[in-house]
Order: sequence, then C-alpha cells, then structure tokens
Amino acid sequence: MAKKRIVVLYGGRADEHSISCISTAGVLRALDTDRFEPVPVGITKQGQWIDVGCGVFASAACMDKHYTKVVLNAAGIPTAPGIMVDARAFTAADVVAQIEVAGLAYPLFVKPSRAGSSFGVTKVEHAGDAAELAAAVFEA
Repeated sequence: MAKKRIVVLYGGRADEHSISCISTAGVLRALDTDRFEPVPVGITKQGQWIDVGCGVFASAACMDKHYTKVVLNAAGIPTAPGIMVDARAFTAADVVAQIEVAGLAYPLFVKPSRAGSSFGVTKVEHAGDAAELAAAVFEA
C-alpha cells in the first residue's frame, strides 16, 4: 500500500510560533512513517511560506476548529469527540446538557474555535465544576 503524503504546517506569525515548532517536532516523531510521508512546511515569524496554494475553501475551513472537524468527518477522517458552544448564547445548564448528550467524559478541554495552538485552553476536571466550565466557555 502506498504511503499517504501529509503536509504538517507549523510556525507562523502567531505569538506561539516557537510552541508550534516544538509541537510539530513531537508530531513528526510520533507519526507512523510506515503509513505516512510527512512534508513539513514551516512558516516564518514574518508569515513567509515556502509552499502556497490552497484555495479559499480549504483556507477558511481550516481557520475554524469546528468546521475543520465537520470537513474531516465528512471525508471519513476521524476526529476527537467534542461539541461546539457559542459563548454568546449559552447557559451553564445548556452546556452540561450538551456534554451529557454527546457522552463526553471528564476531564474536558475548552478551547477557542479560532485561536492557535494551546492559546486559551482550559482543563475542566470534574462534572461538578459547572462554574469553572461556564467561565472557561465564556473566556474561550
């Protein structure tokens, strides 16, 4: 079976450029190279790319974690279970109900849909931490 070639993007003009580079090194070490051929593509702190070319749809879909998951799942690529919550229109009870319906297990990680790397991540340890969960969703 032929290896799937995958592009691993890292770096960029974000505040977390160096974290992205470190994380990418871990991803590349952990990647099953019997199945995948990684093509690392670094983006400089000034935003310069060695390779360019994705269209508007691919670019837009990848800028939002929720829509990225929708596209990946539609293509048959599994993603981690999760829910999306609009912080402008939620109550803590609504979020807890969505978590229960989705069958998510604690600890939960709350993350902004459109922020990079580990920016804004909050870990909620237990189901009884509804106030912490609500605060994390509001902050994200």
